[in-house]
Amino acid sequence: MEVLKILMTIKAFLNARVYAIDWKSSSHGIWAIGCDFHENNLKNEISKGEDCSEKCLKTSGCTHYSWNSYNGGTCWMKKGRISKEKAFNAYGVVCGINNNSGNGESSGDQGSSTTGIAQLTWYESYARCCKSNPNYDPTVSTIECDFSYPGWFAGYSNQKSLSWVKSNNIISFFDSSDPNGVNWATKYARKTIRLKKNGKTFTAIIADTCGDHDCNGCCTKNAQNGFLVDMEYYTVLKNLGNLNAATGNIEFEIL
Repeated sequence: MEVLKILMTIKAFLNARVYAIDWKSSSHGIWAIGCDFHENNLKNEISKGEDCSEKCLKTSGCTHYSWNSYNGGTCWMKKGRISKEKAFNAYGVVCGINNNSGNGESSGDQGSSTTGIAQLTWYESYARCCKSNPNYDPTVSTIECDFSYPGWFAGYSNQKSLSWVKSNNIISFFDSSDPNGVNWATKYARKTIRLKKNGKTFTAIIADTCGDHDCNGCCTKNAQNGFLVDMEYYTVLKNLGNLNAATGNIEFEIL
């Protein structure tokens, strides 16, 4: 009898295994395979899996969704406050989180914060290779001088000093759903963004954006059809420790 109890306990443990959900970013928000959300159903429609996010985006009140193979493929559109932490493992199901503007993770409330996952790169506002800059260093690579606008940011009308750049956490933020930056000023400029990477959490100012015209489409390429956080050199060193950490994904929340 005791052996049977042990076997049943082991079976229950194996059935309850929790796997980390591998979230991916897109221009609509974030999505993953093998996850679902409890309740809060708004409506459902027969759909292909790849069309579910778009259906949610175009449905008033839909903040998140899940898709499974029921009835040949069904998109379950859901409503209300949500975060990726509320998703649970579900074999054969695709789940995702949209917001009404097609960007990031939505809490379902008007005026709420926008969160998601972005690709991470870094740049230098005051490139050390430029002789005209006060932090000139003749030993560093000269590539940054090809894109040098020292202290100039799209979110500000005046040039910022090197000391300002060093003392503030600043990033450039690029949204591939708006590659020409038509709505960047109203949606992102000078807003505070909370960032999380390698167990470290800190805030920064969205001071600038990335321009495809400056680098032959590098912004869209680096964003991988989602978001790009291009972190200023001194901000990287202060918060992540070294430049090697400024790669891969980074979690963000625009406050």
